[in-house]
Amino acid sequence: MHLKTTLFLLLALSMVVGVIWMVDLAREPADQTPAEELRLLAIEPEKMVYVSFYWEGEFIECMNERGQWMIRKPVAARADASKINRILAGIEMLPQGETITPAQRQVRGLTLNDYGLTKPRARIVLGDPDKRYLLEIGNESPLKNAVYVQIDQQDCIVATSTNILGIIPRHVAELRDTRLLQGSPSYVRRLEIKRANRPLVQIVKEGAEWIMRKPVVARADWSKVSRLLENLFSLPIQEFVSETMSDPVAYGLSEDEAMLQVSVWQEGEKDVDKLVFGKKANEQGSVIYAGRRASASVFTVDRARVDVLVAGMAELRDPRLYFMAPEKMAVIRIEEGERALEFRKNGESGWQIVEPAQWKADNRMVADLVSRLNTFRIDQVIDGTNVTEAGLNHPAHVIRVAEEYPASGITTQGMDPTASGPVEKLKRILLMSAPQPGKEYVFARFEDEPLIYRISASSSSTISMDPLSYRDCAVLTLDPSAIRKITLKKNGTEQAVERSGTGTWKPVVPATGDANLNVVTNLLARAADLRVLRFERSDIRDLAVYGLKDAHASLTFSLSGEEGIQKSLLFGENSEDLGVYAMFQGQDMVFVLEKALVDTMVQELVR
Repeated sequence: MHLKTTLFLLLALSMVVGVIWMVDLAREPADQTPAEELRLLAIEPEKMVYVSFYWEGEFIECMNERGQWMIRKPVAARADASKINRILAGIEMLPQGETITPAQRQVRGLTLNDYGLTKPRARIVLGDPDKRYLLEIGNESPLKNAVYVQIDQQDCIVATSTNILGIIPRHVAELRDTRLLQGSPSYVRRLEIKRANRPLVQIVKEGAEWIMRKPVVARADWSKVSRLLENLFSLPIQEFVSETMSDPVAYGLSEDEAMLQVSVWQEGEKDVDKLVFGKKANEQGSVIYAGRRASASVFTVDRARVDVLVAGMAELRDPRLYFMAPEKMAVIRIEEGERALEFRKNGESGWQIVEPAQWKADNRMVADLVSRLNTFRIDQVIDGTNVTEAGLNHPAHVIRVAEEYPASGITTQGMDPTASGPVEKLKRILLMSAPQPGKEYVFARFEDEPLIYRISASSSSTISMDPLSYRDCAVLTLDPSAIRKITLKKNGTEQAVERSGTGTWKPVVPATGDANLNVVTNLLARAADLRVLRFERSDIRDLAVYGLKDAHASLTFSLSGEEGIQKSLLFGENSEDLGVYAMFQGQDMVFVLEKALVDTMVQELVR
């Protein structure tokens, strides 16, 4: 009897529970998930612009300023954005557990103090642009599996995960950005390195090149500068020592005592980052003090990683001796004893040889010269060597280059920067010693630098002093429309044709027959752009050697305009390289023309 009654009651209870469950399920809103109902705070971490933490007397306040989290209290410093984002994500995931109403507390005979919320031991304040959230943290539950919190000082108490206790930072150092330098190596545009008792090294980014501007002007080694910047930006702070440094000397961070000072300019930044490294911070010397010139903060860093940054000019310089941008060069002068070879850039027309003679230069050959100078490689850097011992007190060669030269009336030699007029923007004067028997190198130094460099003797010997090596191969560039008469002398006879205005060519010597128009047309084209195979020499003593004392043939082009202007081209013997020696009458330059070209030029003018 009792067994039947018990079974009946169990069945009835099951039916009641099922009905209640179905009713609750029917009441659940369709647009709200259980996970959302159980969130402690409905926040969106990415929208937060303010967060503060209080824990047993320690208060930390942070604000997001233009996308960068900054600590405002207890110290003004950069915050580690990744750490704050993790904290916000953790707060977002806190679950909402049991809710205890004031009525329930009254029934149980409990107050806020029993839950540790009269004077909360911790507090979190969050804020987005529209709202702030206050979360006060009290005691743990008796079973230590939950923590009691109060939201926005509401009457209800809510239980949540004990994870909240691990979220709250205990000290400001936990949130500080431990990167010594913020930003990216790719944004750096200028870098200065100052070591104790060493000259300042200044490196500037120009286009794709790193250029050293101090203590010398040279190309910096791109890979070495890149590695240095990578090491600098990855150097972490190990410990925050002080925020109120009053005596930099105590840490070895004064201007005079610092072992290393590094200044970094980044693109888009108004202020420069000036980092200073000082004394050792422990007995082993494995860590040292560091600071920033613009703040009173002191911290420690790894000494071994700082040693990697201690780079001087010799370590960062590109092994190429010269740095000359061809498009900027305006003067190149090479001196060898009493001899001199000088080039000047003449606007759009390009390079001109101005010494030892006035000639148009072959722009390609001058570009090759600049390339050869730029490829001088340093084998060794020698500091403090006597210039006399290196043979540089009376250099065998002097190479002068400049980006701009005086406009007029000022000699280029010496490139005097005190002269009046627009002198060169940048000048470099390189002194080179003579090669020594049995030595495969020569010494070189720039006039304004203390260092002496050792370079290959073979590379320096490739620089030719012969102006003919650089002369433009075009020796005749007449306007065909200005030619009025052409005279050919060959084999003791003379032929001439002429025209007036735009008329047709007519024979004048002899006066009978017809002008050979095909030959005349070819000569007009050659006179507009006559190019040589090579130049023979510039100090002619015996023209008979070339068959030019009594020329085998000659062509004379008479021009309109000033009366009497004409160009006479003389043809001599065949050269050894199957060409023909030639020269212009009244000039002292012998050159070689293609024999096939000469044969077409000395054909009969009159038929």
